[in-house]
Amino acid sequence: MIRSKKPYAFYILVGALGVIVMAALYCVGSVCIDGLSFETGLGILTIAVGALALRERGSERGIIHRLCILVPLGAIILFPVGQIIHSGVEAFLTIGLAPLAVLTLFAVPQVALGIILVRNNEFVSGEDRPVPGSMFRMMSIFLRVREPFKKPMQRLQKVGLQEGQTVLDYGCGIGSYAIPASKIVGASGKVYALDIHPMAVERVKKRAEKIGLSNVHTILSNIDTSLPDNSVDVILLYDVLQIIKNRDGLLQEFHRVLKPSGFVSVDSDHLRPEEVQDVFASTGLFSQVDCENGLLKFMKL
Repeated sequence: MIRSKKPYAFYILVGALGVIVMAALYCVGSVCIDGLSFETGLGILTIAVGALALRERGSERGIIHRLCILVPLGAIILFPVGQIIHSGVEAFLTIGLAPLAVLTLFAVPQVALGIILVRNNEFVSGEDRPVPGSMFRMMSIFLRVREPFKKPMQRLQKVGLQEGQTVLDYGCGIGSYAIPASKIVGASGKVYALDIHPMAVERVKKRAEKIGLSNVHTILSNIDTSLPDNSVDVILLYDVLQIIKNRDGLLQEFHRVLKPSGFVSVDSDHLRPEEVQDVFASTGLFSQVDCENGLLKFMKL
């Protein structure tokens, strides 16, 4: 379970900072009173939503968590529309662009943080069902933007992926690791991209087809991989262990499909390394052989 409440604090802090910055700019005459009023209302609303989301944390409903995304996103749209209706296009272009820029500067990070809050709430509540399609689309944008910073190709090379191997990317998402893994293993290798969300496997399939990768095979499933015994060299378990309820069942499935020399690579982004170690140690099926830069490696026993 994710214990950190920092994203909620950051979300509230960004809402407060937006009001402070807009007020400072109003005092020096850089923005109009409409901008200050709108940002103040938005700030108060997002602070309240962030605080309520913290109270809702762990609930499977997650209504307030979704508002954490929709409120700042809607504000970016509503402010220029309201200004144009109220004062006209010319007035908006004259005095409305500056407050819109400030509003966007703080609303966009809140949208990103809201996506994180929703994902974290799914983890804490222990849900093991697909998120709604609209939520997946927003999460996809966040994951795609994050890809260059994660440097998936370099990470996989350091993990030890090699040409000709068979890889299972469990919880593949939009294919941030499945796609570079397929390039590393080459035409003689295979990558199985598994996810519980239909839109995820479809997204990976389209990305692979778009760049001509024929060694990527998608699997729509939860724990059951339907792969043969002793058929996989490497399993990637990145940014997903925290959401799994039946962890023992998952590791038993991993143990079944892994070759005798196979291993599992785990990203501990949302769990402390010690928590990941405890999960794997509890089954007695794997032994840890490495832990570097947040990546843990477990060999099959």
